[in-house]
Amino acid sequence: MKRLLFLTLFVTSTMFTFAQTNTVSILFDGVSDSISVPHNTLLNPTTAITIEAWIKAINYGTNVWSNYIVGKDDWNPGSAGYALRCGNGGQLSFNISSGSGLWKEVISSTTMPTNVWTHVAATFDGTTMNVYINGVNSGSLSYTGTINPSMYNLNIGSVPYTIQGGRLFSGNIDQVELWNIALTPTQINQYKACPPLGTETGLIAFWNFEEGGGTIVHDLTSHHFDGTLYNNPTWSPDAKATTCGAGINTITKDNTSVIYPNPANDIVTVKTSQFTIGTVYYVVDNLGRQIVSGKIYDETTKIDISKLVSGVYMLQIGDVDLKTYKIIKN
Repeated sequence: MKRLLFLTLFVTSTMFTFAQTNTVSILFDGVSDSISVPHNTLLNPTTAITIEAWIKAINYGTNVWSNYIVGKDDWNPGSAGYALRCGNGGQLSFNISSGSGLWKEVISSTTMPTNVWTHVAATFDGTTMNVYINGVNSGSLSYTGTINPSMYNLNIGSVPYTIQGGRLFSGNIDQVELWNIALTPTQINQYKACPPLGTETGLIAFWNFEEGGGTIVHDLTSHHFDGTLYNNPTWSPDAKATTCGAGINTITKDNTSVIYPNPANDIVTVKTSQFTIGTVYYVVDNLGRQIVSGKIYDETTKIDISKLVSGVYMLQIGDVDLKTYKIIKN
């Protein structure tokens, strides 16, 4: 009887899983909108770094540093951190602090258009800084050293401090990645074509903005460096079309629950509506056995699957109105 129940639920669960697609971005007004991720030491890679994102700028400011894409830099006191910016007719700027008030900056030799989705990336491997536009290297700078860490938050769409109007971005931003390794050109193009799952070695944080609403963007890695939207940036259906793979998306969602990351290594986070609070959940294996169980006490529940063997499981949520989702343990 248990096996028959499992097969029925497995068919139902296919309604809530889908290939990895990209359907939502965030539109920044260039006036006050931003996303802020609280400071954490892991967000301060010092010996190597990669930043990747998709952008669709409405306009560019006068200077190459006028429009912040991603920044965790600090000018007072001294200098610290890193920033990926754009401006001056569409040039891309990557800036890192070498400490003692000194900055190292590489600026793209080519420019980006407005109102067109463009992939941007920047890397530093301890000896060389690079910027890439649509997967093509557009500038390099030799610098041997490290990145002086910043105590500021990480911001998307604005500087993490108040200066000159915030150096705000006007347009759409999507699929922001932060790594503590320098990706190769091949890897940059790989993730340009197909975004990471959130479990890759060296990936510190990945925000794909597929929530589609609310005031929180979820980091799809196990670090859970979630960001908060400030001044009401717009959830936009204008996103760079990306479809890859036939597996489970890094976010699995329906109209009642959001589950991430999926696949996962240790913790699966479940965000549910208030109507689900008080119900139970079960993680069920392919024999229909309940391996993990618990109760939904609030709108965010973390489920520990670290002791499970790698494989496919069913997550069942609810008492009477049972919802079933397929999850993967790496």
